[in-house]
Amino acid sequence: PEALNLLMLGADDTGETGADANVLTFLRDTFGAESIRYMNSGATDGSETADVIIFSSTFGSGSVRGKFHNSAVPIVNWEEAVMDANTDGEFGQSVAVMSKSTDTFQMALSDHPIAGDLAGTTIDFFTAAGPETLGSAELSAGTDVVGTAVDGAIAGLAMLFATDTGGAVSEGAGVTNNVSPARRVAFPMTDSSFDGLTDAGKQLF
Repeated sequence: PEALNLLMLGADDTGETGADANVLTFLRDTFGAESIRYMNSGATDGSETADVIIFSSTFGSGSVRGKFHNSAVPIVNWEEAVMDANTDGEFGQSVAVMSKSTDTFQMALSDHPIAGDLAGTTIDFFTAAGPETLGSAELSAGTDVVGTAVDGAIAGLAMLFATDTGGAVSEGAGVTNNVSPARRVAFPMTDSSFDGLTDAGKQLF
């Protein structure tokens, strides 16, 4: 198959903040080094193109807020502050402010296509409690729950969720006509959580 063109945004010029270096290594090993570009999020203006743009959470949300909410490029994101709709220029996937947990490590997966071979199963997402993860108590009408927290402080909340092109997002996010212009996947990690993923968690990623 034709190589993917992936762009990852992080907090610095070298991609070494938090777990970013290990995320980049994983992506290069999985898709080929030639498929991955990296940029400091502060150097972007929202016009960047790729097959998929990947947002780390290591940067300050202000460096991307108001830039990518109307981008026609699919985005995988684990920067919590642009998942919801508190300020114009976000994705509007979560109606509620995101909740955090450090004692959640299991996730039940739906039959959504992005769950792949893991659909319908419960996985150990992290090797143990400790890595920080995220959950939402309420999603926008056009956002699908892919993974639900089984244990810990966010048990029962949506951990992994996706909004497909045309899906209804929350008013106030600043998204044109309140519909997602491309797929948005919210992945439940923070800065260094990637380092605690199980093999199943990495497969899902």
